[in-house]
Amino acid sequence: INGKIESKNKIFTVTAEKSDISVQFSIGGKIRDKYTITVAYGETVDIDSVPAVPDYYPQKEDGINKQIISKEWVVKTEDGTEPLSQKHLDNLEKSLIIYGQYEYSFTYDTVSIVFDSNGGSEVDTISVLYSQTVKKPDDPVKENAIFGGWFTDKECTEIFDWQPGSSLSLTKNYTLYAKWLDATVSNQYAEDYEYELSTDDKGYAFYTVRPKSTVDWTGRDITIPVGKDNIPVKGLAANAFRGLQIRSVFFPAGFSRDTYHAFYNCTALETVVFADDILLTYIDPEAFYGCSSLTGIAIPDTVTKIGDGAFYGCTSLQSVTLSENLTQISKDVFYNCSSLSKIIFPDSVSGIYENAFYGCSSLTRITFSQTSSLTWISVGAFEGSALTEVKLPYYFAENNLTPFKDTDVSVTYHDKVEEEEEE
Repeated sequence: INGKIESKNKIFTVTAEKSDISVQFSIGGKIRDKYTITVAYGETVDIDSVPAVPDYYPQKEDGINKQIISKEWVVKTEDGTEPLSQKHLDNLEKSLIIYGQYEYSFTYDTVSIVFDSNGGSEVDTISVLYSQTVKKPDDPVKENAIFGGWFTDKECTEIFDWQPGSSLSLTKNYTLYAKWLDATVSNQYAEDYEYELSTDDKGYAFYTVRPKSTVDWTGRDITIPVGKDNIPVKGLAANAFRGLQIRSVFFPAGFSRDTYHAFYNCTALETVVFADDILLTYIDPEAFYGCSSLTGIAIPDTVTKIGDGAFYGCTSLQSVTLSENLTQISKDVFYNCSSLSKIIFPDSVSGIYENAFYGCSSLTRITFSQTSSLTWISVGAFEGSALTEVKLPYYFAENNLTPFKDTDVSVTYHDKVEEEEEE
């Protein structure tokens, strides 16, 4: 005391001031300060001075509407809650939180699918309550056309998914547009195929076809059938034309899948043509393996991937136009394409696998633009080619990547792409 240690007993009198008491109101899990009532310790709050319970609606859930059917103030107890009464507000000695409790009724929005059949037979609108399940309606029909599916855009590029593996729960409004495939395309050999019916992962029926073994296909210029019975042909059976000596093949617009070894060793095949609006996204492994008479091919821009060895041993292949959306050049794709002299890589290609151009002994020029996405080339990708020089994207110089190390190929690099400054 006063800087000295005292050994004597001392008696002190401590006076405690009693703090004010707060009555707070919680709505939707949050304390709403504007409703707070403050009183002195031990005082009573008249229940008539408690504010009315305000309306409260939780965040709206899509498609669900809530309407308040009852609301009240409650206080928490050991057993749960009970309605607020005057007894909870008498002689307050500690702070109190009062909670808004609400009961709601629910209604659901109506959602619809409107069908634009684009000149085909009418399809009735489907209307259901939000999140109820719907089924794919019967396909429309149109003269001289094959139904190609329902799409979410007028250009018919984004196909609608009916989720065949589970029920389609409708949670938004759609307008769907019918795609039609021209069935007037001349095809004198349509009856020379076997048709196998399947359903794709979007819920649409389709055929795969294979040529009948009893038919002589030698020297034929063939068109893959558009479809039959209002169902499109989308693919070929495995090994469909394997070893057959057809001369040319045309793929129609609805075609979206070839199959492993589809034209394997079709040594007389000279020409492959794809319809402008074809849906094909993937060329299967070894699809055109050993087609030694094939002289040129333009891969549709819908194709994003070509499987391993797709054009392996196409020794007469001189001209290749790659898809502008191709993401990579797979293993052995153009292995031993000894007549191929040049190739331009689209900016979309990010990598080239081993042996992709192995044995392309006439290949003297490959082109990558300054804005190419290319970031890797496997060692040996161009082994056996006639390349003497190549200009790679700046990424290779920046990261000290040397895919042509220990070869006679002279490597230069594009300038770095300068990023545009934001205004």
